[in-house]
Amino acid sequence: TNPHRISRSLLTYVGAGFTCHAVARAKADARPREGINPSPTRFTGRVVFANPGEITDENSKEVVMIQYTRKEVIRRLKKKLAKGSAIVAAGAGTGISARFEEEGGADLILVFNSGLYRMHGLGSLSGWMAYGNANDVSLELGEKHILPIVKEAPVICSVNGTDPTKVMEVFLWKIGEAGFSGINNFPTIGMIDGTFRTALEETGMSYDKEVEMIAIAHEMDFFTTAYVFNPEEARKMAKAGCDCILAHMGLTIGGAIGAK
Repeated sequence: TNPHRISRSLLTYVGAGFTCHAVARAKADARPREGINPSPTRFTGRVVFANPGEITDENSKEVVMIQYTRKEVIRRLKKKLAKGSAIVAAGAGTGISARFEEEGGADLILVFNSGLYRMHGLGSLSGWMAYGNANDVSLELGEKHILPIVKEAPVICSVNGTDPTKVMEVFLWKIGEAGFSGINNFPTIGMIDGTFRTALEETGMSYDKEVEMIAIAHEMDFFTTAYVFNPEEARKMAKAGCDCILAHMGLTIGGAIGAK
């Protein structure tokens, strides 16, 4: 009855007997997917993850959530642009935020570690501080609070590409298994300048690490978005295969917790 869990990976913790039963049924009932999610998409008769093309009037009520491939996300966004409409990407720090954003027509739901801190009444720069591992926070926030709520909009996970505690290929696989459809580089070194930025670049915690992470995510068939702060960073991200280049305009301002 836990409303915070939908991930296939949870089955590995339940017990060997149940796990084997669920995987056996899934293999018999579902075809493999391409790209980030080649694992079966059904467990014990219930659709957990589904390609949009697999959804019919008969099974639509059984769908827990939709996980999209890179091409599927791009197709959705181009369809929106063809209508002359703007693409809206909304950050969610709680399940209720995600629910209302989706109901309001958001095209993408983004999960940031800063989203958690914002919901605690703190400023966005909390996400850059050593208050918790940014990647662990984003994954847990998405897996427990956002993914179980969002029904159709692609959900994007923000990843700290400079994190030395992660084997990035393995971590990105976990993100795919959780149900995310895309990757964003956040928190990003691009927000830092001056002596501190120079020291980070010289000691291996560089923006190029974020470029490498986006390149890996692209190869794994994630839809990718990237914050850039100058033309050179934009060129690097484009060369890495990034699908959506985001010109970062600086810290959130105004409101109760924004900058002045």
